[in-house]
Order: sequence, then structure tokens, then C-alpha cells
Amino acid sequence: MSSASSPHEVVKRRWLGFLIWQSIVSTAVFLIPSVILLLPGRTLATGVLSFIVFDLSLLLLSVSLFLLSSPHPDPSASLPDLASVFLKACLRLVIGGRGDYSLDLRRRVGRSFSKCFFLFICGVSGFLSTTAVCEGAVSGGRMRLAGLGINGVIFGFVYGVHYLYHMRWILKFPIIQRPFFYSFKMGLSPSFRQALKLSTVAFFPSFLVIIFLSDDFKSRRSIGMFILYLVNLYVGVSVISFAWELSIHLLQVVLTRRCCFAPSRGSAAAESNPSEVLLIALEQSSPGSLLKYLAYLDLCMVSENNVEPWRRAAFFEETGDTYRRVISLCLRPLEHLTSKLVEGLDGLAVDKSDFFSQQLNPSTGINVDSDLHAALNDLQVILRINFFFLFFSFYNFQTSVLFEGIANNILCSCQISS
Repeated sequence: MSSASSPHEVVKRRWLGFLIWQSIVSTAVFLIPSVILLLPGRTLATGVLSFIVFDLSLLLLSVSLFLLSSPHPDPSASLPDLASVFLKACLRLVIGGRGDYSLDLRRRVGRSFSKCFFLFICGVSGFLSTTAVCEGAVSGGRMRLAGLGINGVIFGFVYGVHYLYHMRWILKFPIIQRPFFYSFKMGLSPSFRQALKLSTVAFFPSFLVIIFLSDDFKSRRSIGMFILYLVNLYVGVSVISFAWELSIHLLQVVLTRRCCFAPSRGSAAAESNPSEVLLIALEQSSPGSLLKYLAYLDLCMVSENNVEPWRRAAFFEETGDTYRRVISLCLRPLEHLTSKLVEGLDGLAVDKSDFFSQQLNPSTGINVDSDLHAALNDLQVILRINFFFLFFSFYNFQTSVLFEGIANNILCSCQISS
């Protein structure tokens, strides 16, 4: 729990800490299999060059994770939207003029390009990582090394598709905050199992590519070397997959840890207004940003747990300004969710005369259903924080009745939509 003197420096420090810890973990993951398996076929210069290439591949992966990871599940643009944007852009290049795209469309197109860029970086990182880890297992010149890189591209693409399909780029904030090393240790075993699973899945298309492009299996004298090559390839891809899984797990642990938005206890700011840093972070941060989610998490921890009574007591200072600002900040995401649910449910309220036309055009119902799901999934972390804040912290009767009514309306809306 670190104190943040400047809220806008929190995200930069988190990413810098992630890069430092990732370099330590990647060094350990690279050296252990290199010493056990691949050291006899390498010189010192080759080993150092392979380590630099391996570290560069993880740095590229970290850049793509930085562009893609978010606590906010932003939707991506569909293929018709992308085709429409592409055609309009081509026409404007020929005719001229400025684009009139909406902000929501630009955001969804940007998210789609971020995912495509992530797949591309996964392929490049897989190429570099495989050639760095498994380089000592091949002999025969640049063509064999290029074939090894192609297998790495296949693994990177399989890994990227799995990562995007399961929406692992969404940062999930744990309610139970554990120490850093304990949280990291808890993910070692699941990361190892997931790495073996993904390396096994990626091994089959790589094996088919090797059969069609290689002639080693056609000669009886070289079939033993071919099997050894496959074993080294599988072990190397498993090591790379384990390093990537540890990087993703480390990213979740570092970015979702609680940050204390408060001045140092005993300072002048702590004596005058200790809640100002937290309120500034909540009010000035952009919606859906990591900073806002960290600020809501800190608000939830202070309100729910009695770990910092002096900060909790500061919410109820004599003038009541801090209390009103906190209530307003908690109401803001709930009102946004309610408005989204109302917009989605308005599309379901149709007359009987329009029922036949709605059956002929089922796309309207699909759009309404997707809007409802987007509204419910949009603020899952903030809603959890707000509800904990409401029912465990404030004892004002009128405020409790107000939020209870909002909660009942949301639950009724969910039942209607289901």
C-alpha cells in the first residue's frame, strides 16, 4: 500500500514496476531451461544474444499489453463497421473533406486496431522467442532457423487468439487484497498448467507445418534427430508460454493492487483534509481509466474495512462537504447504469401490432440484448465497490433508503431483461 502524492503518477509507477518485475521473472525463466537443456550447443556470445532477443520479445509483448489492457470492457467495432469506415476513408481521400465519425465509433475502431496490433505483436514475439530459446536445438543453417521461427509465429497467433477470445485483457480487481509475493505465488501453478495447455494446442498445427515443409521424417537415419527436434521444440514453446503466462499474471497482480490515495499521516495535508487526494482522483480521472478504478478500490477498502479509521472518520467532517462529494461520486456510476438500462429496456417495450414486424427483423432484438449486456458488464467493478461502500459504511437513514431504491430498480430491470 503505497501513498500517492500525485494521482496521475500512479499508473506510470505501476507500469514501471511491472516492467522491472517482468525482467526479473523473464531472466529466471530463460536461464533455468538454458542451463538444463540448451547449454551444450551454445557459446557464451550466442547465449547472451539469445537472452537479449528473448528479453526484447517480452518487451514487445509488454507494449501490446499496455495498449490493450483495461479495467473497462470496451466493445470493438464489428466487421461491417470496419468496412464502412474503410470505404468512407477511401472516398474522402479521393473526394476530400473531413470525417464525421462519432466518438463511440472511433473508440470501438481504436479497440479493434489494438487487438489486431496485439495479434501481430504476438506473432513477432513468438518468432523472436522461439528462435532465442530453441536455437541450440536446430542445425542446418538459416532455413531451419526460419522454420523454427514459423513455428513460433503459429504459437504466438494461437496464444493471441486465446487471450482475446477469453477477454483476458480485462483487469479484474480482487476484493481480498493479499501481499504481493503471496498473490504472485498463487498464480504460479495455474500459469504452468495454462502454459502446458496452450503449448500443446499450438504444437499440433506446428507439427503439420513441419511435416509438409521438412524432409527429415522421410529418412530413417534422421528420424531420431527429427524426434529430438520435436521434443526440444515442445519444451521451448512450453517455456515461452510459461513466461508469457507469468507476465500476464504479474500484470494483473501489479496493476490491481490497492493504492492509498492519501497524504502521509501526520503531515499538514493529513490534518486539514486527508480525503482531498482521493476525491481529486475520482473527480478528474477519465471514465473507465485505471486510475478511477484504483481510486474506487481505495474508497471501498477505507469504507468497508476499519484499517484506516482516521481516513474513514474524515468522510464525516463537520461541514459535510466531503460526505456530499463522496455520495455524488458514488451516485454517478449508478445513474449512468440506470440510464443505460432504461435505454436498453425501451427497445423491448413494443405493442402487439409490432410483434410480427419484430419477428421479421430479429436484428433489433439482438441489438437491444447486446446493449443490456453491455450496460450490465460495463460497471461491474465500480458497482461492487459502490455497494460495499453503501451498505457497510454510511448509516444515514435517508441515504440508505435512496440507494436501496436504486438497487431494487436495477434488480427489477435485470429480471425483466432476463
